[in-house]
Amino acid sequence: MRIDRARERQNVLAAALDSGLTHFDTAPIYGFGEAERSLGVFLARQRGRVTLATKFGLRPSRLATRLVPLQRVARQTLRAFPLLRGAAVRGSGALYSQPDFSIDSVRTGLDASLRALRTDHVDFFLAHQASESALPPEELIDLLERLRAGGKIGDFGVATEFNWLGPVLQQRPRLNRVVQFDSELTTANVSALGAPLGRLLITYGFITRTIATCRERLRDADLAGLEDETLGGLVLRAAVLANPTGLTLMQSRSPARIARNVGAATTAAHDEMVERLAQILGTRC
Repeated sequence: MRIDRARERQNVLAAALDSGLTHFDTAPIYGFGEAERSLGVFLARQRGRVTLATKFGLRPSRLATRLVPLQRVARQTLRAFPLLRGAAVRGSGALYSQPDFSIDSVRTGLDASLRALRTDHVDFFLAHQASESALPPEELIDLLERLRAGGKIGDFGVATEFNWLGPVLQQRPRLNRVVQFDSELTTANVSALGAPLGRLLITYGFITRTIATCRERLRDADLAGLEDETLGGLVLRAAVLANPTGLTLMQSRSPARIARNVGAATTAAHDEMVERLAQILGTRC
């Protein structure tokens, strides 16, 4: 039986919006470009109801574009053989270019993203995987200021790994306005970074990895018997509590799981359990 993947993606996006999610995050390299295109189809009917972030600096390589039809097979293989995941990550550099923060590249990339997303502006435009060794130049930030003044972007900032963030913000403080990075219950990166006035924090976590870490640390604790679904919900709620004035990203391809995740993230019924979990792990919500 042939499954309509395009319709499946649209159903997942609709389920997210119906569940109350109104911020969508994407990038040119996600799905080797398919993520922006699919989101653009969806947003053609919903753009005024959501905020939208995309990124600049990384773009899919030619090899990545050719591999688009094989994405689902690759994901299934990695789930079946987890030991292959490390090799896949090590080889991922061939699937996208190294960060290119040149003015021409960023200007061209924004126009390409706007076409794919079928919109005339994005709310947040973020330097993807910026680091001390791949630093956006000051003249690029001047361009971002002009793009913001012209209405093509609502605001700009950086989306990178937390461990790379400090030097970027120190050397390019104007990227401080919107900061996206990884933060989980086991790392508490939000409290480590802080949230100065005017800075928007956008956080994400790898729930499956966090659950595995929690299992190890909770082995002899009173919460050791929690099911993965319950523990995952507590981890999501902890992320929201840690970043109450920012945005917390979640990812799923299942409409039913999206609804469960949103319920867990927005319900205070188990906050005492979240606090207990944080206490055991030695972190803060």
